[in-house]
Amino acid sequence: MAIVRTKPFVILGILENREQILQELQILECAQVERVENLKYITDFKLNEKLTNINENIKHSESCIKILNKFNSTKKVKQHNFKKQKIQNLKYCEENFESILKIIKYIIQCENEIKGLQKEIETAENGKLHFKNYLTLNTPTKILDTQNVCYFIGEILGSFTQEELILKFKEIENSIYIKIICNKKLTTTLFLITNKDVYAKAKDILYNLSFTKAPEDIEKTPKENVTIFEENIKILKNKINSLKNEIKFNFKNLQYIELMADYLSVEKEKYETIIKTISTKNTFILKGFVNPRREEKLKDIVNKFNSYIKISEPNESSPVFFSNNFIVAPIQNITKTYSMPSYEDVDPNPIMSFFYYIFFGMMFSDAGYGIILSLFCLVFILNKNTSYSKKQLFKMFFMCGISTTFWGLMYGSLFGDMLQVLFKTFLNKNFYLPPLFINTTKSPLLLLIFSILIGILHVCIGLIIKLYILLRNKNFKEAIFNVLGWVLILTGIGVYMATSTIEHAKISKFLNIKMLTTIGIYTAVVGAFSILIFSGYKNKGVMKILGGIINLYGITSYVSDVLSYSRLMALGIATGVIANVVNILASMGGSGFFGILLFVLIASLGHALNFGINILGAYVHTNRLQYVEFFSKFYVGGGRAFSPFGIHTKYIDFIN
Repeated sequence: MAIVRTKPFVILGILENREQILQELQILECAQVERVENLKYITDFKLNEKLTNINENIKHSESCIKILNKFNSTKKVKQHNFKKQKIQNLKYCEENFESILKIIKYIIQCENEIKGLQKEIETAENGKLHFKNYLTLNTPTKILDTQNVCYFIGEILGSFTQEELILKFKEIENSIYIKIICNKKLTTTLFLITNKDVYAKAKDILYNLSFTKAPEDIEKTPKENVTIFEENIKILKNKINSLKNEIKFNFKNLQYIELMADYLSVEKEKYETIIKTISTKNTFILKGFVNPRREEKLKDIVNKFNSYIKISEPNESSPVFFSNNFIVAPIQNITKTYSMPSYEDVDPNPIMSFFYYIFFGMMFSDAGYGIILSLFCLVFILNKNTSYSKKQLFKMFFMCGISTTFWGLMYGSLFGDMLQVLFKTFLNKNFYLPPLFINTTKSPLLLLIFSILIGILHVCIGLIIKLYILLRNKNFKEAIFNVLGWVLILTGIGVYMATSTIEHAKISKFLNIKMLTTIGIYTAVVGAFSILIFSGYKNKGVMKILGGIINLYGITSYVSDVLSYSRLMALGIATGVIANVVNILASMGGSGFFGILLFVLIASLGHALNFGINILGAYVHTNRLQYVEFFSKFYVGGGRAFSPFGIHTKYIDFIN
């Protein structure tokens, strides 16, 4: 269980072997390739062009996959055979590259045609809409004026009757003919004939009424136009359905297109890595960092192509990765989220995982919820199609579920007091699940003390790790005069507080409480004296004592840190109390048939809500206790994660 620091390497080889060496490195996934800087080299424009083409084809492949999934009628097509494949299957894409690319482009073309046809339908629908108020008109919407007569066909704002409309044209009513074609709430569609001598007056009146001309057609009536639009829409829809069927027919090729997308991603990574190297006309230089556990395999690849390799010892710039057992490994991503370790750091995961599971269980704190969480995660852990990263997450929550079950039994909580409520409501019997350790509702103060004690232990371990790092780096004065003093102070306070917990646990007859209390007090005093006298060793004269006083004032910071662990008590009680309230509400229907239905409904919804809220709270606050209270005592961070050049895919997990 440790941090693995990678080793720097440099490879010098013949240019014609470069791509083959990188291809084998990519399959082996043992090296992180770095860009070679500060050396002159020939820019390979063909590589840049190749990368541009690959990026374009990746874009096409991704678009095609989205299109096929959109038109997939079943929505749940299982392709187990293509979710895990041998790496050699990538050669299928290499051999059938053009034919698969042709299918991809055809599907995209079909989609683009569908979009174009949909725009045409939209245009036709708008055209149809323009004529909808003129359907009763038996003439074309544009009639040519004669020598003595003019025509107006269109809409005015407002709803008017025939009489109201004639009143608007009272001055010239003997020289016009008006017919209302369509009358709606907001507009009135009209057909108006007028003599040429009153044309100007008629026009002014109409435009004062916000007149809008009808869409002009000199040959066909509005009804004929609408019929034509409808026929065109029908033809366009048939074309769209035909293209959709073409896309659906090609859904059988989705597995090959996904394979192509991953093949292109692999090729992209390979050529991006090639660009990081430098080359002359005949040679190339490649540098990076190698996993020390695969150092010999890297040498074998290089020697196979008669190239030169130099591997050095790890340094401060070396990327790192964690190597831990199945219990600790799931927690590693929590540390990675915070920061990778620096060159001076130790692996915090083994200690952190122990406390992480404890803290999560204490805050989620219900055996029923823990069982559900563990069983839910176990399903995904056993599922062969679950990716490695997701499997690690589910493993972490599986362990958290076990811890939650344990602490739920310690607190006597199984879906709150559900068993007690069920027996009392439906069987009229008394049943009580006794807590194995603390009754959270009856002894909250004891739970608070216990939470603070665990917090003191957690912080002390962080300081002990800091002490170890300082001693390892031969910084003896800082370790003994400063850090050790705080360890003694916190340990003494912890021992003093522990006496009340020991008395409650009824094991005080086996221990001397007075002696424990005395030990705690004296340990804390010795620690405080050490900080006061020696922690100002870097200062001179009177400032040594003043520096010690100032450092001792730092106790307020440690008190604040330790009090943060009271959230273990607060969230633990909250989970149980809310669960109990849900059970009370669920049992209000009594013991009849209706009561059973009400109990199932309210209990299911209430506990599901309580589960969701408190699992989120437990996760967030557990992370906070690690990041803020624990890591701040010893962990520097700022290191680089080892990111090997390899086969990184989106759709298929290749068996390497």
